[in-house]
Amino acid sequence: MKTLRLNGSNAEDVLLAASLLRDGRLVAIPTETVYGLAGDATSEAAVGGIYTAKGRPGHNPLIVHVKDGTDARHWAEWSDLAESLAQSFWPGPLTLVLPRPRGIVPTVLAGGDTVALRAPAHPIAQAVLAVCGCPLAAPSANMSNALSPTSAEAVLDTLDGRIDAVLDGGPCQVGLESTVLDLAGDRPRILRPGLLGAEALAQVLGFTPAVGTGEGSTQVLRSPGQLSRHYAPAIPLQLVDDPFRLAGPRDAVISFTHEDKQVAFAAVLPPDPKEVARLLYGTLRAAERSGATRILMTPPPSDETWAFVWDRLRRAASN
Repeated sequence: MKTLRLNGSNAEDVLLAASLLRDGRLVAIPTETVYGLAGDATSEAAVGGIYTAKGRPGHNPLIVHVKDGTDARHWAEWSDLAESLAQSFWPGPLTLVLPRPRGIVPTVLAGGDTVALRAPAHPIAQAVLAVCGCPLAAPSANMSNALSPTSAEAVLDTLDGRIDAVLDGGPCQVGLESTVLDLAGDRPRILRPGLLGAEALAQVLGFTPAVGTGEGSTQVLRSPGQLSRHYAPAIPLQLVDDPFRLAGPRDAVISFTHEDKQVAFAAVLPPDPKEVARLLYGTLRAAERSGATRILMTPPPSDETWAFVWDRLRRAASN
C-alpha cells in the first residue's frame, strides 16, 4: 500500500481525509506543532493501528485532539480551571491532562486513568476535526522515538506505505511538540515543556507551575514526551561546546556561528529559541540524511527561555 498524498488547501481532499478517519483509517494531518498521525480515538481498531504503524510501545499514551473546549468537555472531567486555560490558549500548543476520561478507548490511555487533550491551531486540523466529528488520537506522524515530522515529506520518509494518507499543509510553524500541563493531580504541573512557557501559564493559574517529568518504562505515564530517549535522529547526536574543533569530514555540525571547515553537513541556527524550535527537527533530519556518521551540535544558552529546546535535545542526544 502506498500512502495517498492529499492537498490540505483543497476542500475535497480535506473531506476525503475526514471520511477516511470516520472509516477507522489513519491519516497524518498538519498541526502548528508537528504533523500528527490521526485516528478515531473512540475506535479500538484505529488506535491500535496507530501503535502498530509507529512501532510505538503500548505504555506510551496518546494525545487526543479536539476542536475546542466545548468539544473537550464530552471526553473528560472539565473544570473551571481547564475552561480558563482553554479560553486563554486554545486553539494552540497546550495539552491538558484531565481526569476521568469517557468515550476514549483504553488503549489511548496506556493503562492510565487520565486523558491528554489538545485543540490544535492549524486551520487544516481544525477543518478535519469539524468534518469528521470525532476526537482524534494523534501522536507525531513518525516511527517511534524518531525525529518528529514538520512537513509532509518528513512523514512519508518513515510512514509511506504504513498509513492510508497524509494531508499536506506545508511546514509547521511552531516545530516542537505542545506544552503538556497536568490538571489531574493536586496541583498543576508541566509534564513536557513547550513554546507556551510557565510564565504565560502563571497568568491564568495564579502561580508558576512546577515542572515534573516522570521518566521510565515501569510506571504509568500521564502523557507522551516523558521517556528519557525520544525525538532522536538516526545517527548519534552529541552536544559539544566547540563542534568545529572536533569535527571531521564525515561529521555534521549544527552551531550558532559559521566556520569554514570541510564537514559532511553544516547548518547555522539563529539566536532565537522560537526560531530554533521551528527549524530544529528539519535541520536534524537534513543532517541525518547527509551521509554523516554523527551530529555535533553547539548547546543553546542555558536560560529559561530555551527550556523547551533543551528538553528535546537532552532526549535526542547520545551524550
